[in-house]
Amino acid sequence: MLAEQKFVSHAAYTDRKNQTLRELMAAQRKEGTAMSTELRLQLQKLAVVLRENARLLKLHIAAVGEISDIIVGSLRDAESDGTYSRRSGTSRW
Repeated sequence: MLAEQKFVSHAAYTDRKNQTLRELMAAQRKEGTAMSTELRLQLQKLAVVLRENARLLKLHIAAVGEISDIIVGSLRDAESDGTYSRRSGTSRW
């Protein structure tokens, strides 16, 4: 979803993720230390997908941080140069 820039319900996505993780843990317990080749391959694929997801999340978080810094900087600049008055929202001049 991140790679395709699709936005979904966070709650629904989190529920699906949690359910999948519960199923994965149950499968691992069932298999014990002797994992089937199929399960091992699926876990390796999952690890690749999770690494890519983490990379994309870091990019999104960095972008949000940059935007936040721009907004905060703009607000500080507007307050410090006397352009806006807190009392009326108009120019002090």
